Amino acid sequence: MKILIVTATAFESEHISKQLIHPRTENSVVHGTINSHAISILATGIGMMNTAYFLTKTLAQQAYDLVVNIGICGSYRREIPLGSVVHIHDEIFSELGATDSQGNFIDLEKMGFKLFEKNGKTVFNCIVNVHQPSDFFRIDAHVIPGRSLTINTVNGDDRRIADAQKRYNPDFENMEGGAVAYVCMQESVPYLEFRAVSNYVEPRNTQNWKIELASQNVQNFILNLLTNSNP
Repeated sequence: MKILIVTATAFESEHISKQLIHPRTENSVVHGTINSHAISILATGIGMMNTAYFLTKTLAQQAYDLVVNIGICGSYRREIPLGSVVHIHDEIFSELGATDSQGNFIDLEKMGFKLFEKNGKTVFNCIVNVHQPSDFFRIDAHVIPGRSLTINTVNGDDRRIADAQKRYNPDFENMEGGAVAYVCMQESVPYLEFRAVSNYVEPRNTQNWKIELASQNVQNFILNLLTNSNP
């Protein structure tokens, strides 16, 4: 397969990059092979805007069989150990909408707007991935599935956390996944999203974060998928 791996930062893909056979860099995208898969790695920069722009630009320059978005995430589920690899199947734009005079959130559907329409389906705040990992890989049954918020502002206080849980009951949150899902849906490119839990969604305390562990674990997971699947 010809696979584009998308990360927010080069740190989140450097272990994979080191495993590429015959690596080369063109237009800030690293190319090479793993187990005869043609692999390209794009580090977009953090956030939805960077991700949407650079992913769209890259897809306009080259066609891919699959986009794989990887990175770290915060977990609303404290029973999930830090460092665990998760599969995100739904991405929710939890901040896209309005508030009324009492501060209650109004999503796109209630406002009477749609995010986009594709193949006869109207999408509002939530993008559901129609593809499963098993469509492309022999998947580890221990990977935890879940729904994630895509946010511009990391939730780090009790009020915002409680509000997000009440409105969407999410499992995870991250800053780029929804942008990848949006671009891939619009461009009709299959995509998957895997992340590893670096922290719990709680009042902000960076001393509790396990970013290096999470990044290493999700990259090892992807390398295992690539080396144990047919090209």
